[in-house]
Amino acid sequence: ALCAAGFEVQAPLLVRWYNEHPKVTPLGVAHHLDADGDTLALLVGNSRTLWRPFVRWVGERLAEDENYLARHPDALDAYARHAVSTLLRALDGVPGLDAAPSVVFADETLETHGRCVSVATAAHVAGLAFYDASLQRSLHKALG
Repeated sequence: ALCAAGFEVQAPLLVRWYNEHPKVTPLGVAHHLDADGDTLALLVGNSRTLWRPFVRWVGERLAEDENYLARHPDALDAYARHAVSTLLRALDGVPGLDAAPSVVFADETLETHGRCVSVATAAHVAGLAFYDASLQRSLHKALG
């Protein structure tokens, strides 16, 4: 479901890999992933393949409401939430899933959500991207 929505860049990591990273450890709990250290997390991202399904999704909303983008200036964030919530609804009731997954989105800030997670650090500890601290940029081995 996530790949079809354009979120095909994915990497698993243990919560402790992120929470125990030297950049994250000294920060307050609002910057940590709120789960046991041995909990499996999944980092989800995208490449340019996101744009076709995103544009189609926005087009569907504009067909229903021509002012959708004016009322939703963060349409890409809304699309990400839609894609993830669609997946979570599909997983509801799957045997073996004891608790509802916890989701943290990249656009969350201390001011808006009371928490803030570094996607660059998560990608680095998951082995998804190399983080160059001097440039403050992440580099994926195939996508750049």
